[in-house]
Amino acid sequence: MSEVSRRYTFQPLERRGLLLGLQAGQIGTLIGGVAGALVAGHVVAAPVGPGVAVLVLVAAAVGALWPHEGRPLTGWIPVVARWAGRRSRGPVVGTEPLAGWRGRGLPIRVGATSPGPDRGRTGPAPAGIDLVEVPGLPGQDALGVVRDRRSASWAAVVPVQGRSFVLLDVDEQLRRLESWRAVLGTLARPSTPLRRIQWVHRSAPVCGGGVVALPPGDASTEAARDSYRQLVAGSGAVTQSHQAWMVLAVGGSHRPGGQEDRVLDGLRREVRLLDGHLRNSDLRAGAPLGLEAMRGLLGSAQRPDLVDVAGDAPRAHPWPMATDEAWSALRADGTWHATYWISEWPRVEVSPDFMTPLLLCDGRRTVSVVMAPVPADRAAREVRAARAADVADEELRSRAGFLPSARRRREADGVVRREAELADGHAEFRFSGYVTVTAPDRAALETACVETEQAAQTAHLELRRLYGRQAEAYTWTLPLARGLA
Repeated sequence: MSEVSRRYTFQPLERRGLLLGLQAGQIGTLIGGVAGALVAGHVVAAPVGPGVAVLVLVAAAVGALWPHEGRPLTGWIPVVARWAGRRSRGPVVGTEPLAGWRGRGLPIRVGATSPGPDRGRTGPAPAGIDLVEVPGLPGQDALGVVRDRRSASWAAVVPVQGRSFVLLDVDEQLRRLESWRAVLGTLARPSTPLRRIQWVHRSAPVCGGGVVALPPGDASTEAARDSYRQLVAGSGAVTQSHQAWMVLAVGGSHRPGGQEDRVLDGLRREVRLLDGHLRNSDLRAGAPLGLEAMRGLLGSAQRPDLVDVAGDAPRAHPWPMATDEAWSALRADGTWHATYWISEWPRVEVSPDFMTPLLLCDGRRTVSVVMAPVPADRAAREVRAARAADVADEELRSRAGFLPSARRRREADGVVRREAELADGHAEFRFSGYVTVTAPDRAALETACVETEQAAQTAHLELRRLYGRQAEAYTWTLPLARGLA
C-alpha cells in the first residue's frame, strides 16, 4: 500500500497587461491624469496651478494603481454604474403570483414538434435561458435541456453520486483520481462537441423527520426517552444532505433544421458516453434530468423548502417570482444569496481532498466549477504567447528598475509547466469556481458568509465576493453551464 498521497499545486492567476502589467484602463487613466495636470498647470494661475496639477496626478495614480478587492479603483466605475442602473429600476417582479402557480403553459419541445413560445416560464429568468424538452434516445425518456441563446449552447444535467472519497485508503484514492483524469481526457478529446463542463455540489441541512414511536416504559426509562427526543430534535441542525450534478453543454445553432438536430444528437451521445465513463470511475450516474426534474432543481435553489430529505424536488417554478439585487447580496423570493468567486486556488501542496472543509461545513451553500476544454493547437499558441509576453515584460521591468517578485516567477514557472504538460499529451481546461451561500435572512446570510470564508481559508482557497454583480453571479452556480467568458 502506498504511504504517500498524491499532492497538487496550482499556479497563481496570470495577471498580464499591455505595459508593465497594467491594463488598458489603467494606462488610459494615467495618460489622462498627465494630460489633466498639464492643462491645469497652464490654465490655473500660479501658485495654485502647480498644486492643482500635483493633485490631478496623485488622483490619477491612485485611481489607476490602488487595488481594492482585486481590481483598481477605476475598474469599479463600470461595475458601480451598471449596478446603479439596475437598482434604479427597482425589484424585478414576475407576472404571476407564486402561490397560484400550478405549472400552467406548455414547455418548448424540440425535435418532436416545432418550437413554440415558452408560456410556462414566468418570472425573472436569466437573460437568454430557455428550458426545452427534446426526445431521448430509443427506449429512453425525454431529456430536459437548458437552451442558452446568448452563448448558442445546449446543456443537459446528470445527477452523480459516489462513495466517500476521504475514507478510502491511498491506493484507492489514486485509482479514483486516475479514473477521473481519464474521464476529463475523454471529454476534452480533439473531436469533442462539448463547449462547457460543469459540476455543481449543493449541501443543505436536513430537517428531522420526527421522533420514532417508542414502546411504553416506566419512570426509570423516562430520562433516557427525553435524551433520545432531544437527540432527534437536534439532529436536523447538524445533518447535511449533499447532492452533485454534472452539466454537459454543446455549442451549435438554435435555428430549427438539420443543424439543430445534429447538435442535439451530439448532446444525447455525450450524455450516454458520460454515463459509461462515470461508472468506470466508480461513480453512479443517475438518469439525465427531464424537463420537470430540471424545473424542480432550479426552483429548489431559491426555495429550500421544496427539497425533502431524499433530495427530490416536487413540481416547482424554475425561476424566482421576484428578485432584488443589493450591492453584496441577492434576494430571490424569500431567500438571500451571496456569491463568491474562487480567485486563487491553493499555491501550496495539497492532498486531493483539499476542498473537504468547504464542501462539508454546515449551512446551505452551492459550489460550482465550470470548465471549458481548450483545443491542443490553441493551447500551444497561448502558451507560446504567454512565454513571449513574460520575457518581454521582465526585460522592460528590469530596464525600468523594477525588482522581480516571487509571484511573477511563479507565474512564469507555471507557463513553463503548462508547456511541458501539453508536450506530454495532456488536455488543457480553462476553469473557474464559484460559491453561493444561502440563508433565510440577511443577518443569517452574513454569519454564514463568515463561516464559508473561514472554511475556504482552511482549504487554502481565496474567495472574493462579487460586489455589484450578485444577480449575474448567482446564475453561475446554477446548472446552466455559465461562468466563463
